[in-house]
Amino acid sequence: MLSGMGQRDLITRYLRSSKLLGSLDAPHLAAIADIATLQSAGKGERLFDQGSECAGMFVVGMGQVKVYKVSPDGKEHLLHMVCAGETFAEAALFGGFDYPASAEAVAASELVFLPKRPMLQLLADHPAVPLKLLAGMSIWLRRMVDLMEDLVLRDAAGRIAKHILSLQSDDKATVVQMTLKHQELAAHMGMTRETISRTLAHLESLGLITLMPKGKIRLKDAAGLAQLAGR
Repeated sequence: MLSGMGQRDLITRYLRSSKLLGSLDAPHLAAIADIATLQSAGKGERLFDQGSECAGMFVVGMGQVKVYKVSPDGKEHLLHMVCAGETFAEAALFGGFDYPASAEAVAASELVFLPKRPMLQLLADHPAVPLKLLAGMSIWLRRMVDLMEDLVLRDAAGRIAKHILSLQSDDKATVVQMTLKHQELAAHMGMTRETISRTLAHLESLGLITLMPKGKIRLKDAAGLAQLAGR
């Protein structure tokens, strides 16, 4: 168990690494750290349900969280995976509405929680902060544009090739780890699980990848994958 000072230092480090909040100057970052709490979530732990009242927003310090919606017929549709350095539920907090989707940890995670009322009060007290956050919010807009582009312009092979390349820790990485099950990836891409499996097998038959045990994939021809992905 971390001491109070240790937790504060870790919260500050996670905030500084955040794509949305990391560009804030030290005094504003410290003010946000003052109202934040550190939370741990085990794999499969639900953080909130769609339609529930927004209690605040989160920063992923470590681990991974999936944000998804459930249709009236019970089908799950994955909206996005939130990784370390990214935030979620900020739209509900800033917009003043209930959580529009559910969130669940897909791996053991450490999260910074920013409660709604103190965060909104901080934004009102420090007008410079919302202006800086506008740039960070554009990240989400770009993500939605990319998703629509994928659905409209790319076929199954192109979308999956792009996803595989997005898993690289850097451009030279030759082995990546699939973090989503085939059903989750299918929901995210608007495909069936069978299409995901067939497309991965097709990419392997083309000599672009090698499917390995435990969800790992070896990239045999990254340039070929990039061409399929339209990069």
